Amino acid sequence: MGEADRAADNGLSASAQFEYAGNKRAESGAGRFVGNLGRRVMNPKLKNAETDLLCEAILSLQTTDECYAFLEDILTVSEIQSVAQRLQVAKMLDEGQTYDDIERLTGASSATISRVKRSLMFGADGYRLVLDRLKGTDKS
Repeated sequence: MGEADRAADNGLSASAQFEYAGNKRAESGAGRFVGNLGRRVMNPKLKNAETDLLCEAILSLQTTDECYAFLEDILTVSEIQSVAQRLQVAKMLDEGQTYDDIERLTGASSATISRVKRSLMFGADGYRLVLDRLKGTDKS
C-alpha cells in the first residue's frame, strides 16, 4: 500500500492525501536532488537538443526588451501571461501570502496556486533560484 492509499484510509481529502504523500517523499529524499543545481540530474523527458537550444537562446538575451520580443515570437500572449502569473504566484507564496489573497490579486485558480506551491516545495528548485536571484539573496 502506497503513502497516498494510507492517507486515503485515514480519511484525508484528496489535497491532504497529496500533501501527506509529498511530505513522505520529501522525508525519504525521493524526487529531490542532492547538492546544488549544477549537479542536478536533468529530467530525461525534458533534456534534449531542442531544449538545450531553447535554454541557450534564453541565456543569450541581454535586455528586457529582447526578452519580450523573443517571448512574443515563440509563445502566445496567453502562454506568456500564464507563465508570468505562475511566477507572480510563486513570489507571493514565498512572501507568505494566503491562497485567497493570491487568487484575488492575480486571478490564478486555487489549482494553479497549489501546483506552484508543490513545485516550490518538491520541484527542481528553479523557482527558488529565480526568486532568490530577484531578491538578491542567491546563495550559488
